[in-house]
This record gives sequence, structure tokens and C-alpha cells, in this order.
Amino acid sequence: MLANRLNVLLAERQLSIKQVVDETGISRNTISNISNNVGANVATETIDALCRYLNVKPADFFSYTPYSFRLQLEKEDDYDSFILLDVKKGRTERMYSLDVYYDTDTMIAEDRSTLDIFDLYIVVDDSISDNNDTIRNIFENLPVVFQTELSNMMLKKISERLNKYNDPLTTGKIPNNVRIPILDYLRRFEGKQLTTLVRLPWGDYKRSLDVNKREATFH
Repeated sequence: MLANRLNVLLAERQLSIKQVVDETGISRNTISNISNNVGANVATETIDALCRYLNVKPADFFSYTPYSFRLQLEKEDDYDSFILLDVKKGRTERMYSLDVYYDTDTMIAEDRSTLDIFDLYIVVDDSISDNNDTIRNIFENLPVVFQTELSNMMLKKISERLNKYNDPLTTGKIPNNVRIPILDYLRRFEGKQLTTLVRLPWGDYKRSLDVNKREATFH
């Protein structure tokens, strides 16, 4: 996979998108697209102009990893749904099945702790992987730009899963630990913004969750 490093290069030079547009003549839409989408297709002449403007080589403009990633949702029955992460490197391919759990009272995973209190905890479990072949091991060896991209891909897929499957939630805040659909629970807070901790195999991400009649959305 290739990813452009425009945001990093601009930050290092304390340059704004407006400055780049004004001083290179490249359209704002083009610069914004490259900045907001690290995997955007960039025309050769645009790469040439940006490399000359930033005084870097094309190899400095891009980051590379031999891995490629694809995420999809799978559902076996009313209670079991999971995220499949397809990882390719060269001619090899590995599929990881990731379970997702929701909790509102205590952390499900106890290997890492947090001092903050959240309205909702979402934990992605990679425990079935071999100890020496985990998603976390792969993640930690990625360049930062790909770590960010994979994390964003995962958060987007979790949001899609939450709204598509309405998986059951077990929580100590409900009498007798009754299992109810997660969206049914969240709609009790319609119009409010909930604090959420999403625990991915490689780290924790704090997000706000907006709830309305149709869906719950991360911000």
C-alpha cells in the first residue's frame, strides 16, 4: 500500500492548505482531497509540483507498507456477528475474525486500564489469534500513516456494524443483566452525545457517539 504524507510534510513546515494553493496554483479541491485521503490517486504532474514546492523527493512524499487491508462484516445468527479483517502481504493472505463486545458498566478487557469513565465501552477482541501472529504485532510495525488509516477503517466498520446488526448488550445497569439490542439501549439517550471508549487490539480511542432515531454516529 502507498499513502501520501502531505499532512505530515505541511505540518513539519507549518504550511496551510491555503498557502499551498496560492503558491503552487494547484486547485484547493485537489490539495484537500490529497490531504483528507492518504490513498488518493495523485496525478504525476501534481506530485512533481508538490515535491518541487516542498523540496522533497517522491520517496519522501509517500509512505509504503507491504500489507494491504480489507474489512467486512459477517453474521452467523441473531447473537453472533463479527468483523473480518483480510490482511495481504505479497502472495500470502490471512483472515482475522474479530469479535466486538459492548458494555456500559465495567471494562470487558482487563489487560489495559483507563482512569476515565465512559457511557459506553466497545471492545474488539483478537484473542483467538496466535500469540506470534496478532493484528497488534502487524499494527506496531506499520508506518504511522498506515496505523492511522487502519484505525480509522476499523472505527468506521464498528459504526457500520453497530447500526446494521443491533447486537445484544449485557450491562450491569440493567436489572438482572438482561440482554437487549444495543441500539434499543442507545435510543434511550436520543439527542444526547455519549462518551465512548473503543478498545482496539492495539490501543484505545475516545469518541463521542451521537444518537438519533435512525442511527448512532461516532465523532
